[in-house]
Amino acid sequence: MNRYIIHNYDKNVVYERITKGAARKLFNSGGKIYICACNLRPGWPWYPEIWIDSSVDSDFEKVVNAFTFYNCINNETGKYPSYYIKYPEGVK
Repeated sequence: MNRYIIHNYDKNVVYERITKGAARKLFNSGGKIYICACNLRPGWPWYPEIWIDSSVDSDFEKVVNAFTFYNCINNETGKYPSYYIKYPEGVK
């Protein structure tokens, strides 16, 4: 996994990429994660990511498989999802 930290225009950290295991653990504990196709960058200006948590569905693999089927469809977007956590602006 490549480690990415995505900044906004003021250079404040907004998104940090995490592993699937960390995303599953955060999802199961009730936290909010962002999922995006691997070749796309979350955030401004197009916001290709979606947020998921256990209120959406209680099964992490079911949510990830549905996202992968509909969004990770070719070499342009990427063939697998990547997972991110979002920090409030100016925190990190």
